[in-house]
Amino acid sequence: MKNTPKTTGKNGRDNNGKFSKGNPGRPAGTPNKSTKQIKELLAEFVGTNVEDIQTEYNKLDSEKKLYFLEKVLKYVLPSQTKSFLEFETEPQIKVIRPKRPDNK
Repeated sequence: MKNTPKTTGKNGRDNNGKFSKGNPGRPAGTPNKSTKQIKELLAEFVGTNVEDIQTEYNKLDSEKKLYFLEKVLKYVLPSQTKSFLEFETEPQIKVIRPKRPDNK
């Protein structure tokens, strides 16, 4: 006889802490509690320190400002997908070769 863990009834998990058969867990896209808490704490931190962050940003040189924006924007803007160009006709490419000095 197979030794199967019994469901404890707590969150649909068995005695080993695994989801019991037929229980898919939380719905896709639902953040776990710790992720949600960390995001809330970071938002609060940034909100209360925005002036200090701006002051420090203003002290950076151009290269470091771009680096900062690159790192921060991915958390603010939605991620982009690749896009492809479609042409109704084949693009015409004309190759232009410079003349050689010896006219060959």
